[in-house]
Amino acid sequence: ASDFQIRQAVGIDTSELLVARTGIRGSNDLVWVGRSANLAAKLCSLRDGNYASWITSDVYNMCRDDVKTASGASMWEQRSWTAQGGMTVYRSAYTWPL
Repeated sequence: ASDFQIRQAVGIDTSELLVARTGIRGSNDLVWVGRSANLAAKLCSLRDGNYASWITSDVYNMCRDDVKTASGASMWEQRSWTAQGGMTVYRSAYTWPL
């Protein structure tokens, strides 16, 4: 028996990005550089209970109201991300039934 558990999270931010192809000929890859790539990757590392979705306030503010609520209740909880100097982020554990 193992106590191994898979824990997954998704982080989303928005900003302009630069993409560069790097590596050696025949074995190269794309590298994404910019604030949103950096913050989204860091948000993915946040694991807190059942909260698997994390977005920055820029993303939250861009969302229409009908994607922020379900049955009249907010799907998002506002948090202060102290590791990023108190940046406002939102987390969600909301799921839809299948």
